[in-house]
Amino acid sequence: MKNKLFIALFIALVSCHSKQGEVERVEGIPEIILNDLETMMPGELGLTKDYILWANPFTTENFVHIVDRETGIEIGQAISIGSGPEELVQPSLSTYYPENALFAYNANSRKQFEIRITEEGDLLQEQVVLNYGEGSFITRMVPLGNSQYLVFDPKIDKPFTVLGTKDSYSFGKLPYEGDIANRYDVFQGSIKFNSLRDVFVYAPFSFPYISMYKRQNGEFILDKEVLFSSNFQIIDGELKGDVSQKNISDLALTQDYIVALQRDYSTDHTDESTVGRDFEKLPQTIFLYNYDLELIRIIHLGIPLLRLAGDPSNNTVYLIGLSPDFAIAKLEI
Repeated sequence: MKNKLFIALFIALVSCHSKQGEVERVEGIPEIILNDLETMMPGELGLTKDYILWANPFTTENFVHIVDRETGIEIGQAISIGSGPEELVQPSLSTYYPENALFAYNANSRKQFEIRITEEGDLLQEQVVLNYGEGSFITRMVPLGNSQYLVFDPKIDKPFTVLGTKDSYSFGKLPYEGDIANRYDVFQGSIKFNSLRDVFVYAPFSFPYISMYKRQNGEFILDKEVLFSSNFQIIDGELKGDVSQKNISDLALTQDYIVALQRDYSTDHTDESTVGRDFEKLPQTIFLYNYDLELIRIIHLGIPLLRLAGDPSNNTVYLIGLSPDFAIAKLEI
């Protein structure tokens, strides 16, 4: 980072005096932690007990950047992109909580890495090998702790699998089942795990649906799901609908809230098909759901938003947005 800047802003939530039904609409002013991220577009945002982690997919080295949560100072970098023994070709990032560790993976490769951050700030990297079936189309991997990992394959009827133990098992459902030719595309989405509640939440990017799974007696079961009203229908074997609107583009799980990065189409009429790489057209609102999947508040932050991460021990949400360049910020909700 050439320009590291910590700007302390007063955090406020100011009522807009505008409600639709029982949903409260407010404004939020985030606190900028780190300005001017050196990337064409940030990848995933993650959180551990002491660190913020953000990914830069447009680099050949130092894919993961590790930032101290208290000071906003970058303390290290990890993972080179390539085909070498300690590299990943197209890595993705996930994190542990409350441990100070990260998980970097290639979704359809047998090579993943777990990196632990010591108290001295050293990075201890170890390869992880997960055994899943040939022909899998895995798009997400989430560490659950205790050498267990959740993987997601949108092309099968039971799309979630817990790996890493002798009792590995598949479970779950998609909003539409059966022979849908484009299910790999329409059901890709965000999956976030709250280790303190022992639940994970899934929301596809393009399809208006959200579900939550809770672990009981050692296995996850579907606890709640909501299929929002939509005009999606199966046409010629494919699930098709209105591409001018999207669902949830990222999730964060805090102590009391499921935080969703969503556009408030009642006030923002942007046609999603026109957005592309125009970051100024990104949504500027986050939706707060309780753990019964009830929408209770919409917060307008006043800046275009790209990524979210949450702290399950409190109600702090972290984000990457444009302010005016890519920046990491946080908001108490």
